Amino acid sequence: MPEWGEAVIVWMAENYIFHTLAVVVFLNWDKIKRYFAIRRLKRVKAGPVDLEFENVNSDLANIPCPYTKSRNDAFSFTRGEMKRIEEKVDSNSIKIDDTAKISENLNNNIKDIKIDLHKYMFYVKTLPEQEVMIHGLKYIFAGGNGDVKPDVEVYAREHPKIYKTVISLQPNLAIKNFCL
Repeated sequence: MPEWGEAVIVWMAENYIFHTLAVVVFLNWDKIKRYFAIRRLKRVKAGPVDLEFENVNSDLANIPCPYTKSRNDAFSFTRGEMKRIEEKVDSNSIKIDDTAKISENLNNNIKDIKIDLHKYMFYVKTLPEQEVMIHGLKYIFAGGNGDVKPDVEVYAREHPKIYKTVISLQPNLAIKNFCL
């Protein structure tokens, strides 16, 4: 390798590493500051680091913990927060139950409206025979068992081709226990 190639490698090794470290330190400056701040706090809380536990005095066991007040404050705050969260969950579950009841009522109303619509459409004289058959069968499928059901069965017996065509396209609309 020529001399200039070695010089480039030496320059890169000398300068590139420094610049890379400078960029890394610059980009992580907040993390570095937090790290040293936390280390300082740990030192302050822990007290002197070079304690020897082999020669511990019995008096040290009787010294009250200096952090009990802050610990108890933290636990009471946590307990208070947990109670507030439980209250919110309870109130939200009540709201969810109310919403479920409302949606159930809406679903029942929609089902009733569907049944009424199919009942009305079955008796409309201007509709084609196929649509009249479909609405009558949908009336029965939706749960309509009133005075209209015998009329739908009579209509199906009068128009067996239409009934068979509709049933071949939508088998779920077949009338149970019905023979042509």
